[in-house]
Amino acid sequence: MTIGEALEFERKKLNLTEKEMTNGIISIASYSRVERNLQDIKARDLFAILDANRISMVQFVHDLDIDLDEKDTEAGKWRYHLDCAFYENNIQDMEIINQVI
Repeated sequence: MTIGEALEFERKKLNLTEKEMTNGIISIASYSRVERNLQDIKARDLFAILDANRISMVQFVHDLDIDLDEKDTEAGKWRYHLDCAFYENNIQDMEIINQVI
Protein backbone atom coordinates (compact mmCIF):
# COMPACT_ATOMS: atom_id res chain seq x y z
CA MET A 1 0.00 0.00 0.00
CA THR A 2 1.27 3.49 -0.80
CA ILE A 3 1.29 6.46 1.57
CA GLY A 4 -1.53 8.01 -0.44
CA GLU A 5 -3.65 4.85 -0.23
CA ALA A 6 -2.99 4.57 3.51
CA LEU A 7 -3.97 8.23 4.06
CA GLU A 8 -7.16 7.77 2.08
CA PHE A 9 -7.97 4.58 4.02
CA GLU A 10 -7.51 6.38 7.36
CA ARG A 11 -9.47 9.43 6.21
CA LYS A 12 -12.42 7.34 5.11
CA LYS A 13 -12.24 5.24 8.28
CA LEU A 14 -12.53 8.49 10.28
CA ASN A 15 -15.29 9.72 7.95
CA LEU A 16 -13.42 12.96 7.21
CA THR A 17 -13.35 15.17 4.15
CA GLU A 18 -9.98 15.98 2.59
CA LYS A 19 -10.25 19.47 4.10
CA GLU A 20 -10.88 18.07 7.58
CA MET A 21 -8.04 15.58 7.19
CA THR A 22 -5.48 18.22 6.20
CA ASN A 23 -6.45 20.45 9.13
CA GLY A 24 -4.78 23.37 7.31
CA ILE A 25 -1.38 21.65 7.33
CA ILE A 26 -1.11 21.43 3.54
CA SER A 27 -3.42 22.59 0.78
CA ILE A 28 -6.40 20.44 -0.08
CA ALA A 29 -5.18 20.26 -3.69
CA SER A 30 -1.78 18.96 -2.59
CA TYR A 31 -3.36 16.45 -0.22
CA SER A 32 -5.66 15.21 -2.99
CA ARG A 33 -2.65 14.63 -5.25
CA VAL A 34 -0.91 12.72 -2.44
CA GLU A 35 -3.92 10.43 -2.01
CA ARG A 36 -3.93 9.79 -5.76
CA ASN A 37 -0.17 9.08 -5.72
CA LEU A 38 0.55 12.02 -8.00
CA GLN A 39 2.65 13.93 -5.46
CA ASP A 40 4.94 13.06 -2.57
CA ILE A 41 4.39 14.44 0.91
CA LYS A 42 7.06 15.81 3.23
CA ALA A 43 7.63 13.69 6.31
CA ARG A 44 6.92 16.60 8.67
CA ASP A 45 3.60 17.27 6.91
CA LEU A 46 2.66 13.58 7.04
CA PHE A 47 3.49 13.36 10.74
CA ALA A 48 1.56 16.57 11.43
CA ILE A 49 -1.53 15.23 9.63
CA LEU A 50 -1.32 11.92 11.48
CA ASP A 51 -0.92 13.72 14.80
CA ALA A 52 -3.76 16.18 14.11
CA ASN A 53 -6.11 13.27 13.40
CA ARG A 54 -4.85 11.11 16.27
CA ILE A 55 -3.68 8.38 13.93
CA SER A 56 -1.02 6.12 15.39
CA MET A 57 2.21 6.28 13.41
CA VAL A 58 2.77 2.61 14.27
CA GLN A 59 -0.63 1.73 12.83
CA PHE A 60 -0.05 3.89 9.77
CA VAL A 61 3.36 2.39 8.99
CA HIS A 62 1.93 -1.07 9.51
CA ASP A 63 -0.82 -0.30 7.00
CA LEU A 64 1.86 0.51 4.43
CA ASP A 65 3.20 -3.02 4.81
CA ILE A 66 -0.01 -5.01 4.19
CA ASP A 67 -2.72 -5.25 1.59
CA LEU A 68 -6.18 -3.99 2.46
CA ASP A 69 -7.52 -7.45 1.59
CA GLU A 70 -5.26 -9.02 4.21
CA LYS A 71 -6.86 -6.83 6.90
CA ASP A 72 -10.18 -8.51 6.15
CA THR A 73 -8.90 -11.97 7.04
CA GLU A 74 -8.88 -13.30 10.59
CA ALA A 75 -5.12 -13.94 10.40
CA GLY A 76 -4.53 -10.43 9.04
CA LYS A 77 -6.43 -8.86 11.92
CA TRP A 78 -4.46 -10.79 14.52
CA ARG A 79 -1.17 -10.00 12.78
CA TYR A 80 -2.10 -6.33 12.79
CA HIS A 81 -2.95 -6.29 16.50
CA LEU A 82 0.17 -8.25 17.39
CA ASP A 83 2.40 -5.94 15.34
CA CYS A 84 0.88 -2.85 16.99
CA ALA A 85 1.33 -4.33 20.46
CA PHE A 86 4.93 -5.25 19.64
CA TYR A 87 5.90 -1.84 18.27
CA GLU A 88 4.19 -0.06 21.16
CA ASN A 89 6.00 -2.42 23.56
CA ASN A 90 2.64 -3.42 25.05
CA ILE A 91 3.55 -6.74 26.68
CA GLN A 92 0.11 -7.21 28.22
CA ASP A 93 -1.61 -7.07 24.81
CA MET A 94 1.03 -9.35 23.28
CA GLU A 95 0.36 -11.94 26.00
CA ILE A 96 -3.42 -11.73 25.48
CA ILE A 97 -3.08 -12.09 21.71
CA ASN A 98 -0.68 -15.00 22.17
CA GLN A 99 -3.23 -16.78 24.38
CA VAL A 100 -6.01 -16.23 21.84
CA ILE A 101 -3.89 -17.49 18.96
